Amino acid sequence: MVCNIQDSFSVRECINYININFGSIDILINNAGIAKNKLLFNTTLSEWNESLLTNLTSVFLLSKLVLRNMIKKKW
Repeated sequence: MVCNIQDSFSVRECINYININFGSIDILINNAGIAKNKLLFNTTLSEWNESLLTNLTSVFLLSKLVLRNMIKKKW
């Protein structure tokens, strides 16, 4: 399954698909990340935002969608 972790709709669709076809998620490992390896003054705003979306926002989006069921199951 392909999921754009920068996009809330794509993340929601992915989680819904998993819940319907495999059951609720018990454990989530947020393991996506990118690094541009550039000096700050050489980094564009677009590159900065891409890093934030991938490295931080994706953790928020994924965690928010699975935490309720994980807490109910005491995971």
